[in-house]
Amino acid sequence: MPVYDPPPITRILELVQTGDESARRELWRRTYDEIHAIAAAFMRREIAGRTLQTTVVVHEAYLKLFGHACADFRSAGHFFSAAANAMRQLLVEHARKRRAAKRGGGIGTVPLDGDGFAAEFDRDPELELAVNEAMTLLEKEHPRAAEVAKLRYYTGLTVRQTAEALAVGDRTIEADWRFARAWLYQRLGGK
Repeated sequence: MPVYDPPPITRILELVQTGDESARRELWRRTYDEIHAIAAAFMRREIAGRTLQTTVVVHEAYLKLFGHACADFRSAGHFFSAAANAMRQLLVEHARKRRAAKRGGGIGTVPLDGDGFAAEFDRDPELELAVNEAMTLLEKEHPRAAEVAKLRYYTGLTVRQTAEALAVGDRTIEADWRFARAWLYQRLGGK
């Protein structure tokens, strides 16, 4: 009977959970380009003049991911979701700082068009914070739909990649993505 041989990243994640420092470095080495690409996608949605740089976001995400003694990632999908969450938290904190500096503006309706959120989310700190609050609420009420939204929006995964990361079918991801977008649209002032 053949023995199940997990993918190398899974073996590395198992070692990371035990606190193996060399495994943590290896995980980061193997995933750095993908994490950097995710951060670059975030930053493309940023307005010109924003002071954050892609590499800074990547390195800050690393500190958030591995800042405590033992990271607990169940799968590659879970790891990339955690990385996206770390980057999201960084951008939200940056938005809070900008809002504190600006002290102005309210939020209006937020268009959710096409296959993703509108870029305006990242242009206005008030919108960024509203999206974060809505995502937090979605996580509490509909965890899987929130996970799909995070993987699709924050990490830029395709439907197929998201399905693989969450070990469900493409149709489930499509349905969860439609639901999450509609739910967020309503929460963010859509009609």
